[in-house]
Amino acid sequence: MANINLLPQEQKASGAVLSIGKSLTRLVIIGFALFAVSVFLVIAVISILTIRISSGRKNYESIKEQVIAKEQTEQRFFLFKDRLQKIGSIYSSKNIASELEILSNVVDKIDEGVVFSSAALTSDKATIEINTDSSANLARFLARTVQPESYSKVQMESFRYLPEKGYVIEFSYFDGTKDSQEI
Repeated sequence: MANINLLPQEQKASGAVLSIGKSLTRLVIIGFALFAVSVFLVIAVISILTIRISSGRKNYESIKEQVIAKEQTEQRFFLFKDRLQKIGSIYSSKNIASELEILSNVVDKIDEGVVFSSAALTSDKATIEINTDSSANLARFLARTVQPESYSKVQMESFRYLPEKGYVIEFSYFDGTKDSQEI
């Protein structure tokens, strides 16, 4: 088919303009191709970085869970170690059965007017603290609990008078079957 040009010859584009137009068209096509490749590369890089970030977050969560599990294991280990030490100290401590019996006997002899405050047991003595509001109650308590056949020694550790509590007295009772030590 023949090229039919309906434009007058004076309006016909010169060869230089046509070659510039063709080269501009090629430049636009090449520029568009480069732009499309750049956009594709940017999308690819963003996708790869998103995948890596997601993978990093999963690894972070996994490591975080492992650290928490190891902390819990460490806590359990220290609790277990502490319990073993306490069990060892119980097994290595001296027998306090006789002191417990002394304490039980003394507490059984407490009557009205005397209030039992605290107790402590060691391998050689039983210590109790009592409160009473009158010296008559204290005298009755001493008469009932200080008996030579039951204990090798009874020692008054402290004697105080507090207006809100009355007399506060601490006694140590030593077992008659063991060699007691002076304090």
